[in-house]
Amino acid sequence: CTSRPLLPEMPAGAGRRGRATSRRYFFEVQVPEVAKGTTESMSLGFAWSAGASGAAELASAKTARGLPLALVVGGDLPRAYCCGRVVGTEIGWRPILHVREGSVVGAVLEVSRCAALPDSEQAFRASLAVLQDGSKRAEVVMDLEPGSGDDAALLGVLSDPSLDPYGVVELCGNVRRVQLYSGPPHVHGQLLQARVGIGTEAPSPLGGGNAVSCF
Repeated sequence: CTSRPLLPEMPAGAGRRGRATSRRYFFEVQVPEVAKGTTESMSLGFAWSAGASGAAELASAKTARGLPLALVVGGDLPRAYCCGRVVGTEIGWRPILHVREGSVVGAVLEVSRCAALPDSEQAFRASLAVLQDGSKRAEVVMDLEPGSGDDAALLGVLSDPSLDPYGVVELCGNVRRVQLYSGPPHVHGQLLQARVGIGTEAPSPLGGGNAVSCF
């Protein structure tokens, strides 16, 4: 995970505690090498810390997909996970097949008020897109409203603009090491000036077995 929460991109003139209708988070990592002879692969997405320990709490998890406050896509067969449960199976991006040595993989989370639902002031839409080498490879959209059961905790953090998520990467299978990508952002061919909260300006290697690690 990122060592600090990500800072959002917000509409011009919208304050951190104002009534902005949407905010967007983004990060990218580069895969310096891939392993063969495995049937598993990486996952990535966004997670919120439930306690004061922040990144340390997230890094202690064995899998990103099992985090209690997270939106994650990946694995093989690839799935989309929300708060530890499967919410999508039709995922076009298969990292075990598509991720190559040198690939740049990113995630974009857009949080917005969901005007389509009756209680639009309390309902939110979370859209998580996976990008690889400048192209969108997968997208999962969830509409959350009060009383939505298992999603209530996630709705609570989405509705509070002062609670920013961490970017998380689960190293698994063919992807054992990544580094924070420091080049121009690859977002649909356009530059996205995302401000990623990290402890160093240089790319930091992230490696190991099946685990969620910080960079």
